[in-house]
Amino acid sequence: MSISNLIELEFTQEELDQFDAFLTALEAIFKNKTVQLTAKQSQLYGKLGNETENWARMIYTDSVIMPEIVPPFVDKVAWSKDEKARSQLSMRATRLETLCRQVVDTNRVLGFDIYQAALSVYQNARFLSTKNAPGTKAYYDKWSVQFNYRTGGGTDTTKEQV
Repeated sequence: MSISNLIELEFTQEELDQFDAFLTALEAIFKNKTVQLTAKQSQLYGKLGNETENWARMIYTDSVIMPEIVPPFVDKVAWSKDEKARSQLSMRATRLETLCRQVVDTNRVLGFDIYQAALSVYQNARFLSTKNAPGTKAYYDKWSVQFNYRTGGGTDTTKEQV
């Protein structure tokens, strides 16, 4: 089985230091300014889609023009702050999501490459151990435990990849 290296990249220590400094700076900026929702909370609060966002913005804009239409229980100052903060964050959130998706996807492809290389070495050790090549059986036996859980023991199931 031939393997293909789907991606190959390297980071300099300077790049990694910059990345870490960037993350540290972001963490400092957002400390005590962001929330992290559970899955249940995410469902509860939903997401403001394009049409609903446009509708809500229209109502906000019109209520600024005609403030007497706003009921007294709506905190106009808080609403205004929310509108401003959302406007400030929206495009930046999209940029961050895009960058995060690229990093996660790159990490996934790197993991696939690593698994394919390891699987090729494992399969070669399996083959060499059947030919009694010195030292290969010990490695094959050690590595084959990865696949024993899938069948309940003993049988090599390397056909069941990823």
